[in-house]
Amino acid sequence: MSRSTVFLATCFAVSFALTACESGGEARDAQQTRNTTAPAASATTTGPGSSPAEWVNGFCGAVNGFVARQDEMPDPTGGNTIGEHQRQTGELLDHFVTTLDEAIAALDALDQPPDSTAETAARTTRDNYAAARETAATAKEELEAAAPDDVEAQNRAADGVIESQEQAHRSIDPVGVLTGSPELIKAAADAPNCK
Repeated sequence: MSRSTVFLATCFAVSFALTACESGGEARDAQQTRNTTAPAASATTTGPGSSPAEWVNGFCGAVNGFVARQDEMPDPTGGNTIGEHQRQTGELLDHFVTTLDEAIAALDALDQPPDSTAETAARTTRDNYAAARETAATAKEELEAAAPDDVEAQNRAADGVIESQEQAHRSIDPVGVLTGSPELIKAAADAPNCK
């Protein structure tokens, strides 16, 4: 889970002061030292009759690709008006919705799961991403409909950022959800997208 993103969203919900949000810079800088290169989109798809190794590589690509893209969320810079905070929160929500759309599409492109553990992992992950997308999209729509000086609307939108992240972050460990299948765990050890 990207702590810096949650911290920034919390800054929006708690205070509109520019200096308050600037204190998250150290955490954000530390987070940016991680490798955030998303796996290639083609690596997340598997063809008919794919092996467990191919499926696991695709599954890990979808999940780890989501995590990498989320770490590329826009950095809020603060602002002197509620309207500016609303604009920046809207950008966060828009990026998150797009990132979730990409992750869901990558999961949908996977071949049939090779066993019941894989089936449960894929379904649960997709359900969590879909719920997070719905939360973020609803928060964005409500924010766009609000007046530019509506503090309560801004706070609700910031809460939407946090809630949608919490929903999605239930599924950010692609290998951990495969522990019920020794064959899949073995395949994950050699899968490039699971590293």
